Amino acid sequence: MQIAVSALFATAIIAIAITLVVRQLQSDLLAENFEEDSEKTVLFIAATSLEAVIIEDIPVLNTIVDQIRLSDPRVLEVVFRNEDGKVLSQFSSDSSNAPSHVNEPEPSDVTKSRDIVLEGEKFGSISVSWHLGDFQQKIAKKLPIIISVLIGILPILTLIVVISVHFIAVRPVAIINNRLLTLAKTGTTPNEPFPAIASKELKVLNAGVDRLDRSLKARDESERKFQSIIDNIPAELTLKDLDGTFTLINPYARNLYVGSQEGLSVKEFWPSEIAVEFRKQDKIVLDTLKPACFEDHFTLASGTHIIKTTKFPVLNGEGKIESIGAFGIDITEMRKTEQALTQSQKMEVVGQLTGGVAHDFNNLLGVMIGNTEMLEDRVGDDADAKRHIKAIEQAIDRASSLTNRLLAFSRQQPLRPEPTDLSRLISDIEDMLHLTIGETIELQIETATDLWVADIDPQQLDIALLNLVINARDAMPDDGVITITTENVTRDAANSNLREEVKNGDYVMVAVRDTGTGMPPEVSDKVFEPFFTTKEVGKGSGLGLSMVYGFVKQSNGHIVVESNMGEGTTVSLYLPIAKSDVPHLNDKSKVVENALGKRFILLVEDEPEVREITASMLRHTGYEVIEATDGPSALKVLKEKSDLVDVVFSDVVMPNNMSGIELAEIISTTYKDIKILLTSGYPDKITAQESLTKQNIELLAKPYKKAQLIAAIEGTNNSLTLS
Repeated sequence: MQIAVSALFATAIIAIAITLVVRQLQSDLLAENFEEDSEKTVLFIAATSLEAVIIEDIPVLNTIVDQIRLSDPRVLEVVFRNEDGKVLSQFSSDSSNAPSHVNEPEPSDVTKSRDIVLEGEKFGSISVSWHLGDFQQKIAKKLPIIISVLIGILPILTLIVVISVHFIAVRPVAIINNRLLTLAKTGTTPNEPFPAIASKELKVLNAGVDRLDRSLKARDESERKFQSIIDNIPAELTLKDLDGTFTLINPYARNLYVGSQEGLSVKEFWPSEIAVEFRKQDKIVLDTLKPACFEDHFTLASGTHIIKTTKFPVLNGEGKIESIGAFGIDITEMRKTEQALTQSQKMEVVGQLTGGVAHDFNNLLGVMIGNTEMLEDRVGDDADAKRHIKAIEQAIDRASSLTNRLLAFSRQQPLRPEPTDLSRLISDIEDMLHLTIGETIELQIETATDLWVADIDPQQLDIALLNLVINARDAMPDDGVITITTENVTRDAANSNLREEVKNGDYVMVAVRDTGTGMPPEVSDKVFEPFFTTKEVGKGSGLGLSMVYGFVKQSNGHIVVESNMGEGTTVSLYLPIAKSDVPHLNDKSKVVENALGKRFILLVEDEPEVREITASMLRHTGYEVIEATDGPSALKVLKEKSDLVDVVFSDVVMPNNMSGIELAEIISTTYKDIKILLTSGYPDKITAQESLTKQNIELLAKPYKKAQLIAAIEGTNNSLTLS
């Protein structure tokens, strides 16, 4: 189409040009060819007639005139004049040769005049006139030939012009036009090759289109990235105009605030009290023109959320605020994590405190137990005295039980973990649990088949389950159902639906679920704190769940409480699975009333009261006792009397930069025939030490009774080797 238009255009131009050429050919040829000839002719005549004009030789001039007339039939007139303008010789064509209007020259007549000059002095002039009408007629006769030639070369000229116009102007203009149209419709331009022979102006225009295309593409890419950020950022992003109407709500915000949409105002979407608060926040941004942070609590369809929002001004090109932006992050889980961390740290601090108190209390209990047993041996058959001593012993036992619970919470109680079948363990205590909960509450046991073996202290787990069942019973004052379930659980990247406090790994899970009243969050967050209880005064110590918490944590497990008001409570214990048999302490429960032979005991204890009563019990039983206050003094005694000492009975925690463990290592290396027995209020930490495990050094937990002490010493003498 473009080429056809170009061809028609070029053909019309060429046709017009040929018409003009034909019409002006005659005069153009004459003007171009005759002008030079006539000038030469006049100059020649002037030169040859110079002398005849100067001397005014009329015959000679007439002869010259005749020669001119005869040589060129087109000559109309020849006139010679002297310097005064007088005609010296003249020729005019006759009526037969001259046109009818000889005195009125036609446009085709040509006249040339020339002064006759010698050395700058004018002597006369010559004037010659020609009539070209006949010549034009000759040209006209040849015109058809000329036109035929021109028509013959017309297609070639047309093709040349078409090609030139097409590639110089038409094609470049069409390319530019197409690119601009495509750019307007699609936002991009086709990459078409631009003719190299196009005009400079069109090349500049095409380069401008290139720059416009790149600019628009850069703008589109920037907008695409910005829109992608808005659509995919895991945070609320909104814009409101100054009247509080939303002009932008990103997908995250629309999903969070179901029903929100652009065009709604704050008052139309939010309840009035929330809308008023939001407008107050907006006013702060409007007044300060600075970002401001806010933390808001919402109850939405998806639950309660805590949103931390940063609101900021959006300015126009003139620096005036036109919108208020809001960037909000849901920090609900972060706040829960912070609360859990705070609770964990608080529990850790309380645990350290209770552990320290329990350790010191164990020393006091040890003194009480020893003195009570010594007193009981001395009262003989006095029944009244024995009754009082028995009451003291019962009080001491209750105090010792309380201390053990504190140690359990602080994860410092002595544990004897071993491979344990939970299904069998629950079955063994099922009758006891039925008796505990009474007849109005139903107990259901649901144990999984192929349950993994747990690595746990079975006696402490019995107590933990009993505590959980008692708490479940107390949450159902009238009637209800308590369900104990077991399950194999694996937490990993593919199964992360468990609570965050449960670390990745394999667990045997045992859960106690009740259908009771449930607990509000402010209560369930505190259930593991020692001495925290919701029961009436005198009906609970507040240490039951604390003991369970400490026991599970000390066993490298996890405990999770899930409770809703009116729906009941579930406490889940995630216990580690057994990978190998765990060595545990020998049974110290065997009662031995007296020493089985004469023994020399080196007693190492820094607390005077504990050392005194322990020495008394040992001597009263039949042992010989040598006392030392710390490790260095004990080594001094051994240096002098090592041949007398059979057993070293030492506390673990002692002053003067030498613990009982360090003392035991020195003795086992230097005095290999001497047996060693250690005692501590932190038995679980001590038994985990590698040196004790390798050397099979026994450990007696505080507080201990005389029978337990004698059994430990005799067991050391009879069976312990240090190699």
